[in-house]
Amino acid sequence: MSPGRHATPDGSFGRSASGAAFRGALLIGAAVLIGVLLLNANDDDPFSAGANGAPDATTTTTSTAAPAPVEPRPAAEVEVLVANGSDIKGAAGGFSARLAELGYNVLPATDTSVKPAPAAVIYYAVGFEVEARAIAAQVGLEEGAVQPMPDPPPVADLAAAEVLVVLDAARAQAGPPPPA
Repeated sequence: MSPGRHATPDGSFGRSASGAAFRGALLIGAAVLIGVLLLNANDDDPFSAGANGAPDATTTTTSTAAPAPVEPRPAAEVEVLVANGSDIKGAAGGFSARLAELGYNVLPATDTSVKPAPAAVIYYAVGFEVEARAIAAQVGLEEGAVQPMPDPPPVADLAAAEVLVVLDAARAQAGPPPPA
């Protein structure tokens, strides 16, 4: 045996060291695989935890399946306010009457805070987007006209409305949609 070597001359040290390296690499690979499987099984974003480690309120989950279509609430359960953003007298009242015929819980018509309104818009409170889109379809407004409720809203008193329909001059001049 040469000085400084602590192995037997038959090469068993080399076989033992290479076997240990292989077992170590196999163990690391298994740990990585288990970690990937556990992360994929958890729908929460691990990087959106709050200061205390709890998931943040803005945490979203993703799914490969298409979301189930959400049905709008019955019209009678939706409080709608129509605001006239034009100088055409009675326009908001006509639209309010038409929405009432469709079954909506319509609040007394009002005017916008600023006239003229640049465009016809349907604003919705949190949780009422589906209902606002249904109203837009019923009164013939494009999908782009449906927007979240701004803060402050463009009326002096929102009166607990969940959906606010703002009429511009063109929509006010066209009048309410005919009955279906």
